[in-house]
Amino acid sequence: RSSDLVGTVQGQIYEAEISTSEGGLFSTNPDQYFRLLYTLNEESGPAPVCCIEIERGSDGKCFIITTTRKRLFQFVGKIPEGAEQQSFSSLFSIQKDRKS
Repeated sequence: RSSDLVGTVQGQIYEAEISTSEGGLFSTNPDQYFRLLYTLNEESGPAPVCCIEIERGSDGKCFIITTTRKRLFQFVGKIPEGAEQQSFSSLFSIQKDRKS
C-alpha cells in the first residue's frame, strides 16, 4: 500500500491510497480510498491547490509544502511508524488544532 496527496480546485487536500492485489495496479479491482485531510483557504475562501511537495527527513519527519495562487502553506511533523498504514492525517490535524 502506498499513500499520496491529491489537491483539488476547491482547495481540498485528500490522502489517496491504492492497494494492489496480485493482479497489479491495472487489475480490475484495486482497493482505493480518498480521505479529506485539509482545505486551503485564502482571504476570499477556499483556493485551488497549485502544488504539493512531500519530503521525508532522515529523522522520521515529514515536510509538506502546498501552494495556492497567493499563499504557501507548510506542514511538518512525524508520521507514526509501525502502523499497518502510514497516514498523513496526523500532520494536518496538528495544523487544524493551531487554527482553533
